[in-house]
Amino acid sequence: MKIARMRLHQVSGTIRPEHDQWEERLIRPVDIYPEHRIDGPRDAEMPLNGRITAIFVELETDDGATGRGGPITPDQAFLIDQQMRHLVVGSDALAHERLWDRLYRDQVHGRGGVAMMAISAIDCAMWDLKGRVTNLPVHRLLGGPT
Repeated sequence: MKIARMRLHQVSGTIRPEHDQWEERLIRPVDIYPEHRIDGPRDAEMPLNGRITAIFVELETDDGATGRGGPITPDQAFLIDQQMRHLVVGSDALAHERLWDRLYRDQVHGRGGVAMMAISAIDCAMWDLKGRVTNLPVHRLLGGPT
């Protein structure tokens, strides 16, 4: 079973929170500085208007099974589309460790940050795909509940 197609889907919708603040602001390493600690949430962390847009990566095998990962940023989607697609399409759909290693080794100057997040999204899609093909929840594939 091979990965026949890789798609990137952008979806939009509306979140209707019960309260004005529907989740806490992400604590960031830069918050050790007082001038950053008082910053409000960024739009990507908490859309104030209730409108949210996200991108997901979807893998499809030659026999129609699918797996999804995300949400990802536009930067990650660009890397997946332009630099990683050639390694993903055509690879063994159940050999996610091999694919992860190939993606990592291909990113000679991007073994952190956006590139690693893009690899992670593909890896999550591979695990989702493997779960669907084996009809098992991913936590069972990873060794069961702990």
